[in-house]
Amino acid sequence: MNLKDIVFLEDYYFGKQLGINCLDFNKSSYFTKNDFCKNQFDYIGRFVRENEQKQPQSFQNNIGVFESEFETIPTFEFLNNPNRKDNTIYFYQINIYSNPGDSFDEDSVFNKIPFKIIEHIKYNPNLYLIINSSSEGYLPYKNFHNLNSWLLENQIDLKKCFFIHANYRIAEYAQSYKEEYKTDKCVNVIPYLWSIPFFHNKLHHNGFTNETLNQQSYRADNKKSFNLLTREQKPHRTQMLCDLHYLDLIDENNVSYDFFIHEGYSDTSHYYHNWEEIDTFEPSGAKFKRYWKILNDLIDKCSKKTIDYENLWQVRGEGMETDIPYKDTLFTVVSESFFYEKERIGYVSEKVIKPILHKHPFIVLSTTGTLTWLHNMGFKTFGDTGYVDESYDAEENPHKRYKMVMNEIINLSNLTSEQKNTFLYNCKDIIEHNYNHLKNFDMDNYNKNLLWHFQKQRTNLDFLL
Repeated sequence: MNLKDIVFLEDYYFGKQLGINCLDFNKSSYFTKNDFCKNQFDYIGRFVRENEQKQPQSFQNNIGVFESEFETIPTFEFLNNPNRKDNTIYFYQINIYSNPGDSFDEDSVFNKIPFKIIEHIKYNPNLYLIINSSSEGYLPYKNFHNLNSWLLENQIDLKKCFFIHANYRIAEYAQSYKEEYKTDKCVNVIPYLWSIPFFHNKLHHNGFTNETLNQQSYRADNKKSFNLLTREQKPHRTQMLCDLHYLDLIDENNVSYDFFIHEGYSDTSHYYHNWEEIDTFEPSGAKFKRYWKILNDLIDKCSKKTIDYENLWQVRGEGMETDIPYKDTLFTVVSESFFYEKERIGYVSEKVIKPILHKHPFIVLSTTGTLTWLHNMGFKTFGDTGYVDESYDAEENPHKRYKMVMNEIINLSNLTSEQKNTFLYNCKDIIEHNYNHLKNFDMDNYNKNLLWHFQKQRTNLDFLL
């Protein structure tokens, strides 16, 4: 049967798409008096204030192609007439907010799915479940296991559930999960990264009118070596700050950080416990003691350093672009969100896209294969400039990869003035290509790839293409 129509169900659809199912009204309402919250951030802010800083499990984060190309109807309309068209496929979608692990613990977001919808997912061949977690790149195996276990315990066929995640290695992740938990079953997994669509749309539609993007001069005159913008502290980021401090490279470059960025960092115990989880950071070992001494020295001398914004917690994530960190530096050091995690992770966030927007060369401290993924997306990196060895991207061992990235930072920082000018000149075609490629990115093809994954998993979804 060739299906022709696709329809999304929304619990709170009243002529306006909110994109939110499974709201937890026991903890906070999405309505203020007789009106909706004006935007998702109003809701999130109020939810956090009313629930001891805990975040909501679902929010308004619909994937653009779903919202623009397909029909949406109220859930109750479907329940009143679930078979209105024989050739229609229905999707009940849950858009996960922030850390998806918070949605799949004992207080599972699935418990907010209407009971009748659960029954239809179980028995109606035309209704499927989508879990959209395309805004985050990490999910511990135990939380993914909770997701699969809940569905099995409620007698839902795992093949009727699609898990969309911003991990481009999600297929490898799923296979590793099966091996770790000794099972041959898990939900359908689909990669979809939010960062390229978000910044493409903003750049293509002149969305930076109130922000300042760097205008690259391709001259290295009096430039500092690099910028490193650190918001949330993670083990590899803290480690890098320690090494840069030891090498006296923090003060002379555009480096930002705040070791006590919010109330979760009231003392240094957070950093101690983070490093404890790294397999080569044994607290009783010489390496741990060395880094711990350097960290405490750095905190004592300068626990916070800023460049363009004083409150770093408020400017994390996308937006708030200024050219200040970029215009007087040679290159950007991107310290991505994940590095030492044992799960198979491939994630490109706004941290990689920002130097592309600002026409800036970059080196990436991330999981293996990041540069390769960028190449597959049509972007270019800086291995052909004659000054950067990008073999670090293929190194599976994170400790070796870390040292390789640090070597590249040191090497570029030690270039002479003449070499810096040559390096920037050699970067020009790459930088201009990347900026224009992002601006004119083929979103039709990107979205077709998303829909292809649906079709690959279920042959009766061939109408999507």
